[in-house]
Amino acid sequence: TAKALFGRSRVVAGDSYELRIVSDRRAIAVAISPPGAVDAAKTSITQDGRLVRARIEPSVSGTIGWAVRFQ
Repeated sequence: TAKALFGRSRVVAGDSYELRIVSDRRAIAVAISPPGAVDAAKTSITQDGRLVRARIEPSVSGTIGWAVRFQ
């Protein structure tokens, strides 16, 4: 069963934002919302053992919603 961790964060254009999560599950994706934010930010996810790093690189400032999905 897929699981997810959700939240909201204020981001600043040009400043990388990183979520650091410890999980026994494998991270499979990071998504952001609202729909306009998707076009205005790059996202990436890496995992080393139990440490998950979800990175958001916004090109505009504001509040975004995010979700990290796990397998």
